[in-house]
Amino acid sequence: VMQVSTTRLAESRSALPGLEPNPASSQVQVQGYAGEPCTVRILDITGRVVVPETRFESSTVLPLHHLRPGTYVCRIATEAGRTWSGRLVVGM
Repeated sequence: VMQVSTTRLAESRSALPGLEPNPASSQVQVQGYAGEPCTVRILDITGRVVVPETRFESSTVLPLHHLRPGTYVCRIATEAGRTWSGRLVVGM
């Protein structure tokens, strides 16, 4: 019989990067890798950087008021080489 701990599953999910809220309007909270210094940057669909690289630990809030409504790519990276990319929808 195999038992799965839902507490550990919830803990491991909270340690993963993510974006809240998504879709977003004026700002987005970026959750990085728990316990690791991270960088985040946001790119438009052509690959142009629209929010320059920002360093943070745990989480940070990025202002989005200067971005046009649309779909963007958020890239999070650690110094150890872990990376995460996700879609961010703004103002839709």
